[in-house]
Amino acid sequence: MATSGWSKRRAKDMIRHIFIELHFDKTQTINIAAQGDVCLVVGENEAEVGYIVDSHTPKLASPIFAALLGPRFAEGNALILHQDHQNANVSPFNVTLPEDDGKAMKLLLDHIHFRQVSDRLELADLVDLAVVVDKYQCQTALNHYATAQMRLLVDSNGFSDKLAEYLGLSIAFRSHEIFHAVTMGLALTSSANGSSSVESRVAASSTAAIVPERIITAVERLRDHYEKEAITTISSCC
Repeated sequence: MATSGWSKRRAKDMIRHIFIELHFDKTQTINIAAQGDVCLVVGENEAEVGYIVDSHTPKLASPIFAALLGPRFAEGNALILHQDHQNANVSPFNVTLPEDDGKAMKLLLDHIHFRQVSDRLELADLVDLAVVVDKYQCQTALNHYATAQMRLLVDSNGFSDKLAEYLGLSIAFRSHEIFHAVTMGLALTSSANGSSSVESRVAASSTAAIVPERIITAVERLRDHYEKEAITTISSCC
């Protein structure tokens, strides 16, 4: 008797399910949500860690997770199959995210699950968090927390030589207050060309991948505007 396409797909899903369960046993896991149905396996090799979550929570916070864990993706279909067969003795379904930073992902997951989070982050921690937030498009969920963390850092240390980093952070977290201050600072302290130009400073920063070209162009135009204003003011005084 010929095997239907649906049966073949179901068999493949079951094989994948068995592999996932075996993999789960080898991964260090942290419970983010009680009775979680998904384990997000983040990182690779020694850095690999699994975070057990309620799949509905990241789906609500992130359109990327909503798609990944939805019926249009293989992971979502496999999760539905897993849930259909789930019982008290079955481990949460694994979704592997090898490219993501484990510490930043935990901070994101803790926050959207209303768990206690750190009340003070270093700039490097915010940069790692920004990369994850930007990737999964969950800026709204982290906006207030991240903006407060940036304020604390700026109040303690100023922007120092990290204006370009803060530009990327303000974009990733949709922080209008920080964005305004940083763009003004970059426009006033950058040169038209060379290593001190807006483009070069952004390219050399740890948040370069987050900053779109149109923002760089806009800041360069603002720099040119301030330069012309300064020249006009000086000329009128001579």
